[in-house]
Amino acid sequence: MGSKADAIVVLGGGLTSDGGLPKWTVARLEEALKLYTGQYVVVLGGMSVHVPAVLDADKFPVFEAFVEADYLTRRGVDPLRVLKQWASFDTIGEAFFTRVMHTDPLNIRRLIVITSEFHMPRTRELFTWIFGLDGPRPPYELEFVATPNEGMDADILAIRLAKEDKALEEMRPIMKSVRSMEEFHRYLFSRHGAYAVAKKVSRESGDILKTYRSG
Repeated sequence: MGSKADAIVVLGGGLTSDGGLPKWTVARLEEALKLYTGQYVVVLGGMSVHVPAVLDADKFPVFEAFVEADYLTRRGVDPLRVLKQWASFDTIGEAFFTRVMHTDPLNIRRLIVITSEFHMPRTRELFTWIFGLDGPRPPYELEFVATPNEGMDADILAIRLAKEDKALEEMRPIMKSVRSMEEFHRYLFSRHGAYAVAKKVSRESGDILKTYRSG
């Protein structure tokens, strides 16, 4: 797809303790810069449910998408071509809110989706599922680009890969049963811990938190 893409979508990867970007997210953004030819670049990420929000000097929360957008514009990307999506707390939210906030309203259908190698299998299945719901016309065309797992040591990477595999297996029955945007909306806001009022969020603990907050 390359330069014919309508938008490049860059998934968030958490923040460092001082509000910067971890190396694996920088690798994603650098890949976006290589592919950028003037199309939209959609940067994703609000905050994580697994670690407390990073606060700036004025005690306001720092959203991943804002930091990613600043990274790109400081390197020459036209600010009018950068779209921020900061409503999401996780990968499934990144897909849903990107579609309803940006790609559906703008009728842009050809997307390059960038994330790290460790995150790609789950990303590919979730985005393919959510962007295929209700068979939009014209249909979405998704190309996936994986970047190296920069800045993540072998032990932590192994823990994260196991988490990714488990999370994907748990989602597959839901992916089979939820077949429309209406059904997905109902699932997200009634059954998903990060978004539903009646569902308690399940937070990670231990070393895996280093893949959500580095430094």
